[in-house]
Amino acid sequence: MVQSRRRPRRSRAARGGRLSIRARTGDRSGSSGAALQARIHPARTRPRERSSRTSPDRGAPVSARSQPPPRPRAGAPARWTPRRGGTTPDAGPRPARRPVADVILVVIGHAKTRSLCHHLLDAIVATLEASGEEYRVHDLLGDGFDPVLRLEPEATHVSRNGERPRSLIQQYRDDVVEADAFIIVHPVWWFGPPAILKGWVDRVLVDGVALSHPAAGPPRGLLHHRRALVVQTLNTSPFVDRVVFGRLAYRFWRRGVFQPVGVRRVRRVAIYGAARITEQRLQAARERTRREVTRVAGAMGKSRIANSNRK
Repeated sequence: MVQSRRRPRRSRAARGGRLSIRARTGDRSGSSGAALQARIHPARTRPRERSSRTSPDRGAPVSARSQPPPRPRAGAPARWTPRRGGTTPDAGPRPARRPVADVILVVIGHAKTRSLCHHLLDAIVATLEASGEEYRVHDLLGDGFDPVLRLEPEATHVSRNGERPRSLIQQYRDDVVEADAFIIVHPVWWFGPPAILKGWVDRVLVDGVALSHPAAGPPRGLLHHRRALVVQTLNTSPFVDRVVFGRLAYRFWRRGVFQPVGVRRVRRVAIYGAARITEQRLQAARERTRREVTRVAGAMGKSRIANSNRK
């Protein structure tokens, strides 16, 4: 009969290839094993020493987290860290926040003096009048706006001072700088805005007004903290606009115009079947436009209240 030897019991540490002290010494009580472990690993049995550093004014121990941050090296650039109230000791005062002017700029581009877009423009103006918000209207055809852009042969892009604009274009540019919200109204022709409205983009949203061209790097938008509403009339159906063409006319404004200049919050009102619109659908379109304009005006009021609370 073969007698089996009982193997020593393994602890959790033995799973990594080490036997416990009890298995090595054969001690069941564990007293000599603990002493041997203290001799082998004195750092594990030594109690942790608390820091003896004390605060100079209170005499209480100072933890590592309460220590002041290290001073920056001489010649190192100062880093600005946002702090609610006051200033940082190494970066100077907090940057000033842009004041809210509460001006809504409405731009309409159409080849006719009276159209469905002008009918919606009347609803927009009436809603803004009822809300009490300040607004300005750029009626490109009524103002005699010239959309043709003329540059010198050596010019690479349009700047605020590069072209000698007429007083009308200069007024348009000043209105864009002072505006806090934009409402664009136009029909969709050839999957985009009419030429007169595209000329407004080319001649008004120029370098120094809507964006800046640094010496190195991509252009930077200058119209941050604004919002926009695009009201478009189309002769097509919602299926063709959304599924077939992927809202191409809306993406022109959202991705091609407003996003590069810094406007992130863009909404849209699309009126489909404009050539066959009925009186009932016209009233529904007016109501939708009023709701969106009221939403823009309400956001302007919230911004005004928030800025007054910061003062």
